[in-house]
Formats: sequence, C-alpha cells, structure tokens
Amino acid sequence: MVKKSHSHHKPQISLNVAIQKGWEATAHYLGFYITLVLLIVLFSLIPSVIEGLFGDTKWFAPTVRGVFVILIALVTLGMLRTTLKSVDREEPTIIELFHLHLFARYVLVSVLYLAMFVGGLVLFIVPGIYWGLKYQFATYLVIDERMSIVKAFEESAKMVKTHEWDLFAYWLLMFMLNFMGLLFFGIGLVITMPVTIVGYSYIYKQLRPDKTKAA
Repeated sequence: MVKKSHSHHKPQISLNVAIQKGWEATAHYLGFYITLVLLIVLFSLIPSVIEGLFGDTKWFAPTVRGVFVILIALVTLGMLRTTLKSVDREEPTIIELFHLHLFARYVLVSVLYLAMFVGGLVLFIVPGIYWGLKYQFATYLVIDERMSIVKAFEESAKMVKTHEWDLFAYWLLMFMLNFMGLLFFGIGLVITMPVTIVGYSYIYKQLRPDKTKAA
C-alpha cells in the first residue's frame, strides 16, 4: 500500500516580487488608482475646509467628520477589493466602492484590529506589533471570503504563522515608500500608496492560494 503524502508546500514571500506586482498593476490601471487616492485625500481635507467656512459648532463638526470618515472607509474598502482583482489582472471598476453588504462587517473588523494594534502599542509596544502582524489579514478575509469576524481573525493568525518577519519587513518597506511619497507635497502618494497596497494584496494571495469562497 502506498502512503499518501500529507506535506504542504510552504508559501514563499518575496518583497521584490510584491512591489513589482504592485507597480505593474498600478501602471496598468493608473488613472483608476490615482482617482481613488485623490478621493481619500479629498475626503480627509473637506471637513477642515467646511469647519473653517461655517464654524466649529457642537453638532456640526462631528457630524461632518463622521460623514467623511464613512466615505473614506467606503473608498478604502473599494480599494482593497480592486487591488485583489488587479493582482489577478481583472479590470477594477468603480462599482467595487458600493458593496454595502460587506461594509458594516469590514468597519467592525477594522475597528477591532485598530483597537488591538494601538492598545498593544500603548501597553508595551511589542504586543501591538505582534497582534498587528498576527491579525493583519482579517479585513481581507472579510472582504474576499465574507468570513465572520471571529473566523477572519482566526484564519489570519494561521496564515501569518512562520511569516511574521517577512511581513514585518514589508510593513517597513511600505512605510519607507509612502514616506518618500509624502515628499514634494505628498504628490508621490498617488503612486506609492496603490503600489504598496496592491503588493500587500499580492502577498495575501500568496499566503492563501487554496481559499474557498464562503457562501
């Protein structure tokens, strides 16, 4: 009787390939990604402009900021969805910004992730970095596979295991590239932001090649 092998091939992460894929997709869909980044920047600036024009009242300023925070979250959700498509060379569309059935779950996962990350940094720094690395793909799993919140965090931890240092290196690379993009009045961000996010989506795909879509 021949025994079946149950060995699993360990996915490899290449930072160079990730950035290359990010650059190729960004260059191919340049106008689309420039539009998304400009929307995020615009939605970030408008509340301050409105407050300057109409004043900072008790209810008006928080309401305006709340509306634009929601808009930024929608665009960010759409950007993550489109970068996943770009990795597979599928045409990204503006429709991806309006998948409202995923929005509430995406926001909840993002808030929980941010709370763990920032809370860990406030405590002793190292726990924040560790939790940030461990659960970094929870939002992707909600968006890409429509997982429940708890399942998304559990699966992210499994994906990241043994790849922590590679992913931390990519975090540093993302920070350096986007910091350089901030130079010259932030103009470079319209290129560096989509390049690094598409590269991040490529890494996600590399770590989860045999995914099964949730119903």
